[in-house]
Amino acid sequence: QLLPELKVDGPYIKRADTGEPVVFKGITIFLTDSGRGQRSILEYVSWVIKHSNDLGIESNSVRLSFHSRDVSSSRDLDDFKQTIRWLELKGIYVILTPHNDQRAPDGTYSPFPIENARDNYYLPNEGDKQLMVNLAGKLKSFNNVIYGIWNEFPDTDRATINKIVLDVYNRILAQFTNSSTPIVLVSGASWGRDFRGAYPLPSGVWIADVHDYPFPSGDPKISSTPVDYLWDELIGHVPIIFTEFGELDFNGAPGAQSHQDIAVIQHVYDLIHANPQGTFGYMQWREIGSQGIMTSDGTKLTNRGRATLTERNTFPDQSIFTR
Repeated sequence: QLLPELKVDGPYIKRADTGEPVVFKGITIFLTDSGRGQRSILEYVSWVIKHSNDLGIESNSVRLSFHSRDVSSSRDLDDFKQTIRWLELKGIYVILTPHNDQRAPDGTYSPFPIENARDNYYLPNEGDKQLMVNLAGKLKSFNNVIYGIWNEFPDTDRATINKIVLDVYNRILAQFTNSSTPIVLVSGASWGRDFRGAYPLPSGVWIADVHDYPFPSGDPKISSTPVDYLWDELIGHVPIIFTEFGELDFNGAPGAQSHQDIAVIQHVYDLIHANPQGTFGYMQWREIGSQGIMTSDGTKLTNRGRATLTERNTFPDQSIFTR
């Protein structure tokens, strides 16, 4: 059975037919590095879903993340369409999120500040924007797709972010003439953490994509700093999906402190229950590798995967994330 169309109603994501809140609970699948290899998008995504299910991590949603330079051919667009259709038949909603298409010359996330980075390595280029427009044109008939504007905005000014968000949204919207209105996922500044200040989109069309990574202290003896003060003004006003979250190591890289992820989501859970309303979903980063939930052959859970299972067992009822 095909999935019902979704709508954004104030701080809730709901089924358009019944008005029942929908809570996203899933994983991110990264499509553009060695993990996928030569497999098609459909082959790789179906492989990840099968093995993660077999290991006890079931999902009602996935976030497909990619670099536009690696998935922009007409064959890739057809592969996306087949994948979305397969996921819809499996009862799985999909978030599409373009990642940084360029890196600094040495392959790192530097230099800082963004104004000094040649070609703005950490902002979407025209290729990134056009790919999302092309995907919207290809996939607009599906009810299970949410379109991400950009994975993480850097520490840049709000005016620059707002201009990009409005431009990409309007171009995606133009693909939906005489059909339903698309829902977009919008990231914050400071690598997805900071949502302070107004966004240019009206309510009812967007979901906040929060990356709840505490700021590393730089000292193993000093606790990391929670970042909910950067996004908590969204609560009760717009739906929130935590597509990335968890403890970072002391150099700011995810994964090394995965045993502390539970404390991070417990903090978020407590914050949610101290506030009156809204839909809150979360998705674990990512499928395989040193930061993933399972080994590259899909046979065993990693430390992060075991932490994810603990999360699911600690918070088994999705309704706890709808208040």
